[in-house]
Amino acid sequence: MNATKTFLLGLLVCMAVAQGAPAEVVCQRWGPAKMQCTWPGAMRTSKTGKTPTLVFDLSALPKGTAVFKATLCNERVGQPRDPIAIYVIEKPGANGEPVCGAKPLVLEPPEYRSFDATEAVKAWVANPAGNLGLSLARAAGFDARRAYLDICYEGKPKDVPPQVSQLRAVHHDGQTFLTWREMDVFQPRADKSFWVSQFKERGAAPEIADKPGKGFMDRPRINCIRQGELRRLQMYDIIPPPRGTQNSVRYVRRKGWPEVTYRLYRSKQPITARNIKDAERVGEAGSLSGYDLSMIGIGCHGEYYDKHELPETAIPTYCIEDGRCIPLGHAFYVVTPQETGAFYYCVTVVKDGTENMTAVTKANSLSAAVKEKKAPFKPILQYVTEDKNIRRYKYYCWPAPPAANRPLQRAFRVRLSVPKDLKAPCGLLMRRRDRGNEWIILDARARNWYAGELAYNAGQGTFRAVRECKVDYFDERYMLYTIRGILSKWKVDPNRIEIGGANAFTIRHPEIFKIMYAGTTDPFEINFDPKWNPAYGAIAGAFGPADAAMTVDGHKAWDIVGVSWYLKTYPERDIPFFVAMHAGKESGHAIEFGWQDDPKGWSALRHGRVPFAGAWGGGRISREVYKVIGAMPRDKTLPAFSRCSLDSNPGNGDPSDGDPWGQMNGFCIWEHDSSVDKAGQWEMTVGLASDADRDRCTADITPRRCRAFKPKPGEEFTWTNTAVKDSKVIQTDTVKADKWGLVTIPRAVVSKGGNRIRITKKN
Repeated sequence: MNATKTFLLGLLVCMAVAQGAPAEVVCQRWGPAKMQCTWPGAMRTSKTGKTPTLVFDLSALPKGTAVFKATLCNERVGQPRDPIAIYVIEKPGANGEPVCGAKPLVLEPPEYRSFDATEAVKAWVANPAGNLGLSLARAAGFDARRAYLDICYEGKPKDVPPQVSQLRAVHHDGQTFLTWREMDVFQPRADKSFWVSQFKERGAAPEIADKPGKGFMDRPRINCIRQGELRRLQMYDIIPPPRGTQNSVRYVRRKGWPEVTYRLYRSKQPITARNIKDAERVGEAGSLSGYDLSMIGIGCHGEYYDKHELPETAIPTYCIEDGRCIPLGHAFYVVTPQETGAFYYCVTVVKDGTENMTAVTKANSLSAAVKEKKAPFKPILQYVTEDKNIRRYKYYCWPAPPAANRPLQRAFRVRLSVPKDLKAPCGLLMRRRDRGNEWIILDARARNWYAGELAYNAGQGTFRAVRECKVDYFDERYMLYTIRGILSKWKVDPNRIEIGGANAFTIRHPEIFKIMYAGTTDPFEINFDPKWNPAYGAIAGAFGPADAAMTVDGHKAWDIVGVSWYLKTYPERDIPFFVAMHAGKESGHAIEFGWQDDPKGWSALRHGRVPFAGAWGGGRISREVYKVIGAMPRDKTLPAFSRCSLDSNPGNGDPSDGDPWGQMNGFCIWEHDSSVDKAGQWEMTVGLASDADRDRCTADITPRRCRAFKPKPGEEFTWTNTAVKDSKVIQTDTVKADKWGLVTIPRAVVSKGGNRIRITKKN
């Protein structure tokens, strides 16, 4: 029996030797002559007739090779205006133009930065004589000279790079953070590595330690390397600008730089060398991606003259949990799952176009699944600095769908300034000046901040064409995720959240912001409608051309950044109390940007019947008004004054028209404590500030931010105006709710003595 087993075993060994070792999964790159890839010179560009073509020499693949995946990529990715159309050439044409397949190559989600060429490559390998290449029938924005093919197939590995190790995964707040040890060539020298106990403000040297431990505020110390060491790892030669200029420092990569990226795979099953070809490729990370490059130190003289590197600057690694940093020599990637479940991950090395898909072990493939939950992300604390009595918290966010059009690996900074003796619950100011120990200041900006921090084209940063994509509200979601993430970490009074700027975003969210300030921090022009400003090119970059860009909800994209458009389109919606202070018609940024959109904005606020107060050119808003709006609760009703007889005239957009300086609603006040907001009944005491020029005026009054008083269109109401001083009714009439359910009292008398406005539904 044993002899029989020995014979059979020997027979199997002989058969295996005779047949050769089994083929493995291989991924290699075919590219142009000067590209670092597995098969340089295997791609050439030419023309068939008038059409540019790409021709790939795939002779390295034996006929009949099993092809699992083929991807057409480009070193440069930029959103084209019109859809890119790349076809497989089937045969030469009689007129010199190629005869192509019926359908173009399809863009690959979720990045939309490459094209699926699998079927084309399979056909070429099965029939090499039929490999006539690809026709770039319409390819504006696709640089043919930088194109290449990545082909995953069954074959023999060639010069595979060493694999990564120490793969780890951490999931929290809707995101999975993967870290791994990079190749040895990217490991920093020990004498250039250290730990920081505390970073300092204003360029001061940080507190340095030689080992891990507790640092400032008992938080873990942060590992760092010197900037000069980072440049050594990046293999950069530093070329300073000519003396006496404001030019930037130049960086030239030295010869021998390895083009290394890391590919990340995801599966519901453990990933092995056998099944990695079937796993989902979720993205790629660059080498040295674990270092926070925003900390790069650049010195200069005077106003940005003679810029130069500061090689001793401390460069930390990112923190992927609050205050817990990535180890030195490690790279990372952020996955934002779009579904809840348990998943395995694997990371492979791609060096000069050759991927190592054969070495898949527990070092680079997770042996336990990560339990993931779809949820909004939150900002992650990096470190805390201290400047006198203020502590500054630096956070980062890594946005992804639905808060971005694709998974972004760029870190978006969020900064919080907190008084050391903060009194909780505190107020929150966004982009506003410090108000003492009861407020924290939040500085957060979205991807396209000049375009209102609201939306951008879904194809931005991809090969998806402007004309085939819609403008979606990615930046709005990002801002909401970020703000709500901060609010979850700090005890903030919801009735004390205010913001300066971001008009297009802020005006939509009275549920968060009590007050929005425009142009009040500095003498800036108010962006009532950014498309009227000389910098409107930023809107074109975010949305696409004005004649083609449409939003996902059917609006012309260039309209949505305008305050006037929003108020006219959605008059029934409440907004935060809008405070608008403009330097004037011919001062500050009005000189650069012009006054043309501002009268339209003032008019829209007035006709929109929303709560606001504003001034321009030296006009003023009473301190009593500021006191009232500062004390008003966000969750209580308030009156919107419009067509006040004390209002100045901003004019028609020509600086010579209207009043050179003035105010609107700058003296109208009210009492929120005695307000009544019931079904069918609304009451409010209104008045004029004591420093108003007159003792009385008239104004239209519209109840806003009502919780219970919800008129239906066409319902009839009786209203009275009672003088507080002697309790006499001085006005009374009936009014109907308009088609938006708004009730407006026309020409109500408002006096310094106070007036009680009462609105009651008629039976």
